[in-house]
Amino acid sequence: YERYKNPIMGYLKTILQDERTAEELTQETFLKAYRSRETYVPTAKVSTWLFTIAKNGAYDYLSKKKENLIRISDDEESDFKNTIEQIESPVLD
Repeated sequence: YERYKNPIMGYLKTILQDERTAEELTQETFLKAYRSRETYVPTAKVSTWLFTIAKNGAYDYLSKKKENLIRISDDEESDFKNTIEQIESPVLD
């Protein structure tokens, strides 16, 4: 853990541009590695395996974040259209 923690966190900071999320995903990387330690193939370097887990975690995070942003944008667009419709609709007194 101590050997790879800082390099992985630095790698994730570069991808994510967010220190706090990088710290969280660094911990998740080591947790995932521990849980899947039986799948580690000794022909690959441990560092390669860990960085692959980190990269996949970062891409998953960014993908979910993008989906949330799109959903928010769709909601905002719907709200905007509703507001425009209310403004443009004739007032019946």
